[in-house]
Amino acid sequence: MKFIILASLLLLPELGLAQKKPWTPIAVDKHLTVSFPSKPDEMDVPGTMAAQGASNANSPRIQASRAYRQEDACGMYVLVCVPLFEDPQLPITQSARENYYKTRTIPLLIKHARGQLLSQKIGSIDGLDVITLSYRALGATGKPTIKFFRQIIMGRTIYQLYFVPADNIGKSCEVQRLRFFNSISIKK
Repeated sequence: MKFIILASLLLLPELGLAQKKPWTPIAVDKHLTVSFPSKPDEMDVPGTMAAQGASNANSPRIQASRAYRQEDACGMYVLVCVPLFEDPQLPITQSARENYYKTRTIPLLIKHARGQLLSQKIGSIDGLDVITLSYRALGATGKPTIKFFRQIIMGRTIYQLYFVPADNIGKSCEVQRLRFFNSISIKK
């Protein structure tokens, strides 16, 4: 009997029944909190854009943007917060907004990423529209990589979450990606 109890305790982590390691919540602003596997680094958005030779590196929007990045064995987790200087002009009805996202927003995001759209889903969290994508694009090493993306617009801020899997396809770390994307906590 003692052997069965000991074996059961040893197998709990393998079965995913053991308590998950707590992630680090980051209160991005007064409206949004996102959890990372561990404390992320805050990135220098204007400096990064300038180093890439972006023509808009000195724009007020880029200067006011913030980003957080963390890597582990599963991949890279990124949160980008882009301020809007006026309220977004989106269609009023849900169906009109979905059409706008599918015909304008998503094609522009994919074009900017130089990617190929693999899947798209438009949903909602706490009454806010959420765009979730997977797409294939070249990774930092120049190899084709499957990347995952989620966007929420709240007030005058665009929140974008990216997950880039270490295995370039994302199959082995789907639980971590979903945990990251689903960790969003919104306060209106």
